[in-house]
Amino acid sequence: MQFAEIPGLPETKEKLINAVKYNHLAHALLFHGPEGSANLTLALALATFFIL
Repeated sequence: MQFAEIPGLPETKEKLINAVKYNHLAHALLFHGPEGSANLTLALALATFFIL
């Protein structure tokens, strides 16, 4: 899963990408929201971002 595959949430995706790019990512992040939202998808995309 990549950020480009997640529809919407451009501000959130940009903030996560910039946090990694500028080495300013918190030691823990909480992805919270209703069931079926993009929370799990965003968390998986962030984990994938480190691998690529």
